[in-house]
Amino acid sequence: MKNLFKLILIALLAIFIFACEADEGTKETADIQISNLSNNPAYVYIHNSGSNSYLQDTIPANGSKIVTVEDGTAGLNVNGGRAIIDYSHVLNSEEVDVLSSTYADLSITTTTFAQIDNEYGCLDIESYSQFAEMWVNIDFELPEVIPAWGDLTKFYDPPGLVVNKYIEYNGYTLFSGETNINVFEDDYSRLDIFPDAGCIWINNISNSFVIEEVYIYPSSESSWGTNKLDFYIYSGEFYTWTCTSNMRWNLIVVDNWNDEFSFTNIEMNTDDVYTYNYDGFRVDKNPNNDQDKIANSKNADITVTSPRCEANDRPAAAITISSVK
Repeated sequence: MKNLFKLILIALLAIFIFACEADEGTKETADIQISNLSNNPAYVYIHNSGSNSYLQDTIPANGSKIVTVEDGTAGLNVNGGRAIIDYSHVLNSEEVDVLSSTYADLSITTTTFAQIDNEYGCLDIESYSQFAEMWVNIDFELPEVIPAWGDLTKFYDPPGLVVNKYIEYNGYTLFSGETNINVFEDDYSRLDIFPDAGCIWINNISNSFVIEEVYIYPSSESSWGTNKLDFYIYSGEFYTWTCTSNMRWNLIVVDNWNDEFSFTNIEMNTDDVYTYNYDGFRVDKNPNNDQDKIANSKNADITVTSPRCEANDRPAAAITISSVK
């Protein structure tokens, strides 16, 4: 009796498995032929509006592909249902960060045809500074910071086939400048920005001392020139200057104790960053210090106009871009 019962269970199990396999073999499917009219490949994501999952595929540039959809996958009904096709294109390895959408009615008897195209153009701004960040402003919008050896990628949907972008740029090892660049629909535009200067960077790492004056002047000059500080550098703050490269500079820092810290013949090459960490450790007081400053006051109005050494005005609210080559 027990053996008979076991045989019945085995038979029922076999029937169930066979029925499942038969059901698997008869699942309904629908085909969607997606044609990509763009000169760039596209990623497509096929799903139903109420589904959290999707089918993903890649459609080659100027090509087409048949995507087979199985009933129930990604919430799709292949017998009279509708599929949402979200897509974005890839321009020079950069994926458009905005999804476009089209629709396809699903049928088990006929192939559905869908067409996709790319309305966006890509602007890629590349920084070639290996040691210092730079910042750019596109069409007077909020400035964005590009880290050293990084890039900034933007996508635009031109009202026609092309849009012109006005770009202002600056950096620690880059003098300020501006340019215009065209961004074309379904195309990739690139702006390379190369450092053209060096940087002098002063950190006040002291506990309480204040830097009140800074003089930066070519080593070939005898005059200090003018004080290059617009405001004091307090404890925990820093200040930077972009300076002409491929030459030597002198640096004098004066604190609120009237102590002078002098550094001469600083060799400044392109994309160099010379950093001075002021710790407030005072040098021996020069008894003639005050007299020396009076003697040099006659030079205070002498400004070195060439070469250049300009204070940086890094935007405090700038957005930092994390992309690095």
